[in-house]
Amino acid sequence: MIRPLPPSFLTFLCFDRKRYYYYARWMVDLFFPRKISSVVIMNRPEPELQNRLDGIVVELLDPNGKTVAFVQHDLAKDGEFGAMWTATFENQSARKVRISVERPDECEYLNLAEVQVYSDQCTEKDSCDEGSGCDYGNVAMCKNAEQVRW
Repeated sequence: MIRPLPPSFLTFLCFDRKRYYYYARWMVDLFFPRKISSVVIMNRPEPELQNRLDGIVVELLDPNGKTVAFVQHDLAKDGEFGAMWTATFENQSARKVRISVERPDECEYLNLAEVQVYSDQCTEKDSCDEGSGCDYGNVAMCKNAEQVRW
């Protein structure tokens, strides 16, 4: 289930003995394709850690895992990541959302406090409890998310 993560939540994937790097990635499966309008990423509150999400990539994937759209945080255009950042999409159909930070030749941390995925196609199936409806269009609520290596 997607819920706010404890402050100690950290993804760190790196293997340096032979210069192989695995980038930190987070992914949620929305169970079926739907039109995504935005993905909101909440950063950890510690100011000294917030720049770790500069340059973050948000990808929308089809049912076969192929990237159909992506947005990358641009430090020059968007400024420092800060507490929250929104990746906007034009109602792109996707089944999965993947988030990553990729910096070649560096070990990466992926620090996330919360991720919200918005669609106007929120249904009863997206509710956390039977009969409770959808939580403000956040179709990722109560879905299983996982850390993936790449």
